[in-house]
Amino acid sequence: MTNPICPYCKFPVPIKGALVRHFGTHVAHTEDECFRLLHAEIARLRAENERLQRDVLRYRWLREFVTRPDDVAMMFDELGFSGDATPEGFDRAVDAAMAGEPNASNQPAP
Repeated sequence: MTNPICPYCKFPVPIKGALVRHFGTHVAHTEDECFRLLHAEIARLRAENERLQRDVLRYRWLREFVTRPDDVAMMFDELGFSGDATPEGFDRAVDAAMAGEPNASNQPAP
């Protein structure tokens, strides 16, 4: 059985709990619990937005850098992309190049 959805904050409501109000035909969170859940969701969405904005900046920077297929190989050399062959390592290499530090090490931070 799935938990009902709070009509106010639209988050699932536990079947039983101290932070639940019963209205005969439906259940809802208490106001404080709705606010807590909504503030937590806003914080999560802000963090996600910041992460996506960094990805947008990387993409736009790379889009301007790579204009021909041969540019990809040159880009890897210029970015110093050698040590950490993961998406995060690539992000670090691009971030360093965007900051004017080409050939910076893209090794994970200690």
